[in-house]
Amino acid sequence: MSTGDQRHGRGSAYRSETTPLESLTRYDLVLLGIPVAFVLTGAVSGLFDVPLRTALLGGGIVCLLGVLDALFLNPPTGGRRTV
Repeated sequence: MSTGDQRHGRGSAYRSETTPLESLTRYDLVLLGIPVAFVLTGAVSGLFDVPLRTALLGGGIVCLLGVLDALFLNPPTGGRRTV
């Protein structure tokens, strides 16, 4: 009987069709990209004998471009508060 399946959470009305990776938004990816960029910066600096200051400058520019994209080119549009 279908009501028994829904009571136990196995019915289609209770099933989530998205995985955690599918529910990530563009802004979640930007926030995830910031520490990833700096970890890769450290790896590049160590592996290719690039000065750390130069590598950090490159990582900072990558992060800046991501944040600028998220704030100005594709800004969030929903959920605005009214006072």
